[in-house]
Amino acid sequence: MKATQLLHNLGQSLSLDNITRDLITSGTLKRYIEELAVTGLTSNSTIFDHALTAPFTVNTMPEGTLKALADHGHISEIMSVDGGDCEAILDEFAAAGIDIDNPAAKLQDDEAKSFVNSWNELMKFIASKSAKLTKAA
Repeated sequence: MKATQLLHNLGQSLSLDNITRDLITSGTLKRYIEELAVTGLTSNSTIFDHALTAPFTVNTMPEGTLKALADHGHISEIMSVDGGDCEAILDEFAAAGIDIDNPAAKLQDDEAKSFVNSWNELMKFIASKSAKLTKAA
């Protein structure tokens, strides 16, 4: 059984964090739903910023990550609702010299910038279409 299907069976909702016309018209999305247990799409993964990797939550991921998980991912058990031993594991990372705070902050900052850029692009597109409609009227 593919790891993506196992996650689905454990109550996880797998969502791709992109929507493209080609994904829909090419049949790729249909295949991902049937073969990889994808249950959703979003163009703004920041709406799930409070989701945790725990039962009955939404996980968004890039298409490449979905494929890699399906191809060679391994799922052992899902994290308990209270976070399980995550603090001890993070302490092990810190003891090994891995800085976990800065990468997490950078990831959040990058995601926020990406959302703002996408929003601005959408507003420009809408303004452009509105201007064309105004000229045509």
